[in-house]
Amino acid sequence: MRKLLLVLSLLVLFFVGTGMKSLEAQNCWLEIDVDWYGDCVKVNTNTVYVVNVTVINECSDPDETVFTETQTLATTIENTTFCIEDALCTVDQLEPCFRIYFTIAKVHNVTQEIICSNQESTSLLTCEQLMNFSSYSIPLD
Repeated sequence: MRKLLLVLSLLVLFFVGTGMKSLEAQNCWLEIDVDWYGDCVKVNTNTVYVVNVTVINECSDPDETVFTETQTLATTIENTTFCIEDALCTVDQLEPCFRIYFTIAKVHNVTQEIICSNQESTSLLTCEQLMNFSSYSIPLD
């Protein structure tokens, strides 16, 4: 009987957790998965990865930052997801205006020294291309 209750409890937790995750996903207009790889990607004590995603509208004058978020992560992690909650454009905007910048750095916790870093960006994207953008891999050597 105890085993049955335990199994039922775990199933309830699983389905509740899965449902909550789905609700969280519904709150995102766009989710972008970012992962990193390379010689600098390894577990080190007293270090963290600092990852930033910035979306710029280059059709604005001056260029407008429409989204930016930075996450600080343990070096045991090699990927993360950024949730853009607010709509950045509408699909009827046909001009390529949006560029996504990806910046990552491995930083020493105590000294704040940057051990390695990299920044890359996409080409200019239309709104539809931006809405369909889902993942990016960035080297960190």
